[in-house]
Amino acid sequence: MDLTISILGHALTAIAALLAIHGKTWDEAQVGLRRVTRTGGIAAGVAVVGLALSIFQTVDKYQEKAAYKEYAISKIEKGWSNLFVPFEALHYQVTGNKPKKGDHVEFAELVLGDNLLSAFDKLDFKAVHRFPKFGTVGNMVCSQTLTGMGMISRYVDEYSDHLDLKIKAAIEEMQSMPAFSTLIRFGGCPGIKGRSLDAPDRYKGQFDTPEMRAYLRSLIDFQELLK
Repeated sequence: MDLTISILGHALTAIAALLAIHGKTWDEAQVGLRRVTRTGGIAAGVAVVGLALSIFQTVDKYQEKAAYKEYAISKIEKGWSNLFVPFEALHYQVTGNKPKKGDHVEFAELVLGDNLLSAFDKLDFKAVHRFPKFGTVGNMVCSQTLTGMGMISRYVDEYSDHLDLKIKAAIEEMQSMPAFSTLIRFGGCPGIKGRSLDAPDRYKGQFDTPEMRAYLRSLIDFQELLK
């Protein structure tokens, strides 16, 4: 359909140009609109239709690109939400209280403001999580982080042409942060480069750090790019 409209638009433009070149489009002996000859009227009409088709195609392409971008961002947002799960699950392990659903940014601000990261450092990462589906606490940390970033990476690759450079740059920055590497390093999770170390005790002391705070802050800031 798009190809047909494009060809038709170009053809009509060419026809209008040929009529203008080879036909008499203007009668100096007449006044007002009567100066436009029949050939001139046809040329003008064909040109207007060609222009309309060209505008329609431009608008259609813009709307299509916007739709792809909206879909990609909605999927990336799901992956982004999943990157908060390790921290929410650690909070649940510490307090026994499930964080309020939905507002991940508010929760992250709470973690940073109340310095809950220090409480996370004291957990037994070999223990089974309160939510047994997660397995051990250590495995939960790496598996949920990998799941979230995996979702993001998949849709960035698939819809790269429709995403802003700022979004892609922010994702690359998150992936390169030391804290991200820490989160996926010790839980024994399978990854692109092979299975990570099965050494959950090494998560102790890795949360109450400037690097982890910077990572959480980057997750918070990323929300602005999704709007």
